[in-house]
Amino acid sequence: MKRKICFVVNVEYVVNHFLINHLASLSKIYDVTLIGNFDRLRLLEENGIDVKIYRIPFKRGINLFSDIFAFGMLFMFFLKNKFDVIHSFTPKMGFFTSILGYVLRFKKRVHFFTGQVWAYDKGVIASFLKLADKVTGALTTHCLVDSLSQLKFLHANGILHKSKGLVLGAGSISGVDTNRFKFNQDKRVSIRRQFAIPSDAFCLVFIARLLESKGIYDLIKALECIDSSAIYLFVVGPDEEGVIDRVIDEFPDLLDNIKFVGYSSTPEHFLSAGDVLTLPSYREGFGSVIIEAASVGIPAIASDIYGIVDSIDNGNSGLLHKPRDINAIAANIQKLYADPLLLQNLGDFAHQRAIKDFNAKTITSLWVNFYHDIFEQ
Repeated sequence: MKRKICFVVNVEYVVNHFLINHLASLSKIYDVTLIGNFDRLRLLEENGIDVKIYRIPFKRGINLFSDIFAFGMLFMFFLKNKFDVIHSFTPKMGFFTSILGYVLRFKKRVHFFTGQVWAYDKGVIASFLKLADKVTGALTTHCLVDSLSQLKFLHANGILHKSKGLVLGAGSISGVDTNRFKFNQDKRVSIRRQFAIPSDAFCLVFIARLLESKGIYDLIKALECIDSSAIYLFVVGPDEEGVIDRVIDEFPDLLDNIKFVGYSSTPEHFLSAGDVLTLPSYREGFGSVIIEAASVGIPAIASDIYGIVDSIDNGNSGLLHKPRDINAIAANIQKLYADPLLLQNLGDFAHQRAIKDFNAKTITSLWVNFYHDIFEQ
C-alpha cells in the first residue's frame, strides 16, 4: 500500500507555479491528496497527474469568520482521514496545519517557509504573524526553507530551533524550468514591436504583484532620477493596490516609457524582451523570478535582503542595493545601461548558474529524496 501525503495550500497559484513538477514525481510513488481553495486544477488534468483534491475555502489575509470556518473544515477532514505526512505551505496554512497535526498526532508534519510578511513590519499584526510562525516552527517535525539566508533569519529570530530547518540544494521551492525559461529572439522582436519599444533600447523588467512592498514605487522614482528617454520598463503582474492609477497621477512624464502589462502566463516572453530584471522588494523568501530571468540569460538588480542574496551572486550574476535606496537603484541601472559588456558578462554568468544550481529537475529530485529519507526515519 502506498504511503499517504497530504499537501495543504491556500490558492491554485501555489500549485501551478511551485508544486506541479513535484506532484508529478511524488504521485508516482505515494498516494497524494491536495487541499486548497479549488475544485479542480487544469494543470494536473492536462499532465495526467494522479492527485486527489479536497476543497476548503481558505482566503488570503486575516478574516476571522472565514478562517474559523476553514479551520473547522480542515479539522474534520484530518479527523476522518489519516496521512503518513501532512505538508503545508504559506503562513496561514502552516499555522492551521501544524496545530491540527499536533493535536491529532500525525507523526510527520512538514512546513515549507517561503518568506515572512512580518520581517520588516512592526505593530500588533506583525507581532501576531511572527508568533504564528513560531507556533508553526515548534509544532512541525520537519521544516523546509527556500534559502540559506532565510534559514539564518529564522534561527536568529527564534522561529526555528538552531537544530531545525533544511534547505534543499542551493535553495528555492521549485527551481527553474530551463526548457521554458530560455531566450527567444522572436519573442524579443515581436513584444518590443507590440509595445513600441525600439529594438536597441535598454529595457528593464519588473515581474511581481504590484505592491508597495515589492518596491515598485522605488523603482519608478529611480527612473525619474535618470535623465534618459532610452530606458524602458515592463511592469508585469496583477495590480493589487491601485499602483497604475497612482503612477499615472504622480509620474506623468514617465508614462511613455513604462509599459503596464498586467498578469501574464508567459513571463518568459517579457524576460526575453528585456535586458535586466529589477526586484527592489522589501521582503522575499528567495526570489524565484530572479533565477527565471537568469535562465533566460539576463541579470538582475535587486534588494540586498535575506532570500534575494541567495538568488543573486552580487557582482557576478547581478547587482544588489540596500532596500528603499532610490539613489542606489538608479546608480545600478545607469551602470548596466552604460556598460554593455558588463551587462553581457553578468547575464552569461547568471545563465550558467541557473542551469548548474537551480534546474527544476534537480530540485524535484531533492524533494523525492527528502520524502524517502523522512519515511526511513
